Amino acid sequence: MDLVSARDIAERALKPFQENRHARFSLKGDDVILDANQALLLAMALHELSTNAVKYGALSNDAGQVALGWTSAAPGMAAGWPWNGARAAGLW
Repeated sequence: MDLVSARDIAERALKPFQENRHARFSLKGDDVILDANQALLLAMALHELSTNAVKYGALSNDAGQVALGWTSAAPGMAAGWPWNGARAAGLW
């Protein structure tokens, strides 16, 4: 069975979105080890969250920040994706 750390998956999944924005990301969490299925789900979720942040959220401007945090939670982990500095959403 292949195992990988949550931090390793987070760093790899977020790398394409950190170009010229590295200082705007914060990663903090326990040493959580994931199996292949859990790692794939985490990577896909982070890709979707990052894509939305670039298009509409905190990474759509020059000031927003994203903080990814996680902790151990049986049988895997619990994660949070707080952000600040997103532009206001318009209705038209």
